[in-house]
Amino acid sequence: HAQAGTPDEACYFAAQTIRTKMWSDFAQLPAESLPSLRDSLLGHVAARASGAGNVLTQLCLALACLAVHMEAWPAPIADAYQRLGQSPATVAALLE
Repeated sequence: HAQAGTPDEACYFAAQTIRTKMWSDFAQLPAESLPSLRDSLLGHVAARASGAGNVLTQLCLALACLAVHMEAWPAPIADAYQRLGQSPATVAALLE
């Protein structure tokens, strides 16, 4: 999660870097790190659900890319719904 006072530009750069890594270099990511990466991305999406739209978009794109590539994630849509669809504060992130 972003530190208090972290500029949106820095958060956007970090989110965009993660999205790019997922898209271009997914095969380089160690398989054992993918579940924690998934959980971390879901947490960041939930934390940013009502924040800066550009950061949320990059995080959601990274999460979508992970869902496509991660064969060991059997139900990405159900898991995203369970994590983000239960609170009015985070449900909008599902539409992102």
